Amino acid sequence: HQDGDLIMFSHQIPIITFWKKGNKFVSILRGHISDITSICFQCNVGFAVTGHSDGYASIFSIDPFRFIRTINTNSNLPINLIRISASDSN
Repeated sequence: HQDGDLIMFSHQIPIITFWKKGNKFVSILRGHISDITSICFQCNVGFAVTGHSDGYASIFSIDPFRFIRTINTNSNLPINLIRISASDSN
């Protein structure tokens, strides 16, 4: 997934890496331990989310890069689609 100059990759092992355009390594993050089936992030929101094969989702901060928490969706089905939506509550 790409947002601006930042690119996010998931791997078969449950880690994600962030790179900047021009092949510059930024960070590696680990969350939940099952296979990653979907990823999404938005720089303007400051969060990244990964969906996993066992129905869990992991949430990460991307400023600074760190794991925040895992959420159990109470489903054993893979999460195949993630969307991050920011709302303006002014």
